[in-house]
Amino acid sequence: MSKKIIIPRDQLPTPSAETGRYSVRFRITSEDRNRLSYWSPIFDVDPEYIYQIGTIETPGYLFLDKIGSDSVNLTWSPVTIYKIIDGLFVKISELYYYDVWIKWAQAGGNNPSDWIHNQRSYSTSLRINIPENYLDSTGTTRNNIKYMYAEINRPARPLSRFYQTYEFPQNSTTVDVDNNWINFGMGHHSSSGTPGLYQSLTPIGGLTSGSTYYTRTIDYTTIALYDSRLDALDDTNRIILTSTGSGTGSFSGYPLMMYENEITTL
Repeated sequence: MSKKIIIPRDQLPTPSAETGRYSVRFRITSEDRNRLSYWSPIFDVDPEYIYQIGTIETPGYLFLDKIGSDSVNLTWSPVTIYKIIDGLFVKISELYYYDVWIKWAQAGGNNPSDWIHNQRSYSTSLRINIPENYLDSTGTTRNNIKYMYAEINRPARPLSRFYQTYEFPQNSTTVDVDNNWINFGMGHHSSSGTPGLYQSLTPIGGLTSGSTYYTRTIDYTTIALYDSRLDALDDTNRIILTSTGSGTGSFSGYPLMMYENEITTL
């Protein structure tokens, strides 16, 4: 006799950055918890979720505002989670928390630091103190801070600014020139507005190898491409695909990134 195990979404572990899946196992015990104990194998659970920046109707943004002389206030739109049911976007919930990454630099973006994980935030606003100095990427102490870069990422494990290169065959199965879509045949893990570097020796018609494009989620396996983040969020000026290309194409980027912005008047 088969049994169904239901796990509430808020009790699922943080998904893997590499796969976008949840790793789940369960334990069977006897009623008195003494005579029998059995751990199941680890199962990879495909979430089939679509992370949309802001909402479908209203694009989301990250704002950076200097407060006084010693801090910057970050505020961002909630990220909503959708699932396609019967061809429609159905809102499941909003993200419970976000990973905040920052980077410092001098005037003109010179001598930048490495990206620093500031904290995991359970709200959509955060005040960050401006340090007196920082270590640049070579380990040299720098002051006269003028730039601050910020990213809001959806959480995953391990904790990192996960960089992904995804290769896919370019043919009539993956490239839809009628709807100007690319279907990877598996979860693409990108959110609407996420930038990706496209590369191919035999590129898809309408795309240029070595160029950065912004994605918009069509469904869990399918994306459309745009020249700007705003176009991707607003679904305007979608890039027209004129041929399927051939061989292999790839997209490289940071699929966990929800928002990015910078402030240059520190």
